[in-house]
Amino acid sequence: MAPDGEHRGRGDDARRGRAGLGRTRLGGRHCTADAPCGGPGSLRLRVRRPDQQRCPAGLAGVSAALRGRRTQVASRLPGPLDAAGHHRAVCAVAAGAAHAHAHRGLLAHRPVRGAGVGGAVRNARFGRATNAALTRNRNPFDRFARLYDWEHDRYLADVEVHLAFAARFGGPVLELACGSGRLLAPLAQAGFRATGVDSSSAMLERARQRLDALGVQAQLVEQRMEALDLDGQFRTIILGLDSFGLLVKRDDQLRALRAAKHHATHDGRLILDVANGNLRGAAEPPEELLHDLTLPDPESGRPITKFVLRRPKPAEQLDELMFFYDEQDQRGYLKRSMVELRLRWFTRFELELLLQAAGWQVEEVYGGYDLAAYGPQSERLLIVAR
Repeated sequence: MAPDGEHRGRGDDARRGRAGLGRTRLGGRHCTADAPCGGPGSLRLRVRRPDQQRCPAGLAGVSAALRGRRTQVASRLPGPLDAAGHHRAVCAVAAGAAHAHAHRGLLAHRPVRGAGVGGAVRNARFGRATNAALTRNRNPFDRFARLYDWEHDRYLADVEVHLAFAARFGGPVLELACGSGRLLAPLAQAGFRATGVDSSSAMLERARQRLDALGVQAQLVEQRMEALDLDGQFRTIILGLDSFGLLVKRDDQLRALRAAKHHATHDGRLILDVANGNLRGAAEPPEELLHDLTLPDPESGRPITKFVLRRPKPAEQLDELMFFYDEQDQRGYLKRSMVELRLRWFTRFELELLLQAAGWQVEEVYGGYDLAAYGPQSERLLIVAR
């Protein structure tokens, strides 16, 4: 475990963090208004009060406590795009919400509305609300590495448990999909010989900068985890915070798990951390536009607002996500960045069968970072395999 003060002292908000590339989790009280929902083509907009805190639900986690009682503003979007290729209603609703709630001291005491609402959202396809076509062949994390850190640097909920696992099973330690080093750096600080693998060169560059700033060393390798080919073996292998869900194809999932097994010592362990897919189901809205959060840019101090357009596909256990990041430049003009992402979710026994098929033996199953027993309402699914 980390010594007192190393990962503490940033307050409860910092400990809980604000992770969530997918669905957010709101606090107990909501301050929105009801509006009649459309049909299958309706888009739902949910606004969070600035004083509400999200609990750590991971990249695509959803609060079981809130399921079935969320208060939402339902709107319908027009099909046509404007001359620049932007979907008018998506931009209008998102920009309106950013303007209304950029000041963190104001309460969201009324629904956020945009002009031109009234058409069908099914005409707004992914990739059409941008000037340039987005391609899934390009690594999406290269597009928003800085913004990923802006959101996830505050997320500390899983750090201590992975430090404890590494101390228990020993080094060397391998983190797959290490990103910008959010977990890798504390492992290196704790004295472990650590290696981080990621497929995004932009994320690895930020990891190098993080390690240099802390004065610690770790090996960084640019590879896809399903094509892992390293020298040496590892006693502790970590796949944290829904990173496994970035592999949406079954063949890629098995290849990654088999490659990890090949790089494990005879007594090596794999720690796999995903959102609890048993909480997900067909009774979910077909589209959601969520005001995720607004926080200052640590570099400029100017506010950044993130929106998530989410389309769940329960039959495929898949979320199709589009992220909108609104920033202000020095002159006060709005800059919008957009990124597409697909994220797979998993049920417990599905994940256990995948691990067994790849040669791993499941030893422990937990329902959260406090290592509570796994249950039907657990937010996380944390598996230790040998």
